[in-house]
Amino acid sequence: MLVIAAALVCAVASAQVGKFAVGVNGSYYTDKDLKNFGIGVKAQYSVLETLRVDAGATYFLKKNGFKTIDLNLNVHYLFNLPGVTIYPLVGLNYTLGKYKAGGIKFDKNKLGFNAGAGVEVPLTECIAIFAECKYQFGGKEYNNLYKQFVPSIGVTFAL
Repeated sequence: MLVIAAALVCAVASAQVGKFAVGVNGSYYTDKDLKNFGIGVKAQYSVLETLRVDAGATYFLKKNGFKTIDLNLNVHYLFNLPGVTIYPLVGLNYTLGKYKAGGIKFDKNKLGFNAGAGVEVPLTECIAIFAECKYQFGGKEYNNLYKQFVPSIGVTFAL
């Protein structure tokens, strides 16, 4: 049953390769006090053969009283090489930060910028794996929560 479903998805995807994709990813905050894992989802739309828009949300697990959700809107410039795609990325980041511990509670949301690069390797016509590293520029507040390096790995599925 699962094989049939995967075959149908690939058959539909092959008619629209390079247009829409959705994916899941794991990310990691690298801040010295808040090193933490996140789980995310993303959607991609290829505007041109070499230009893609990528929108995503990542939930970072609660640690030391902090929990965050990162919302990202990035643009990828694609260098399509045989068997691999390499891309620089730039975009916007909006971090929803919450802190609650020891009777202290506050919310702090921050708009920032992303700059980084990624690599994508297709496994089939409709499934690809990727690794991405970006730096979030958002101001130095609350243990660098809004200014840090964030690596991610994941998988995308063409629709």
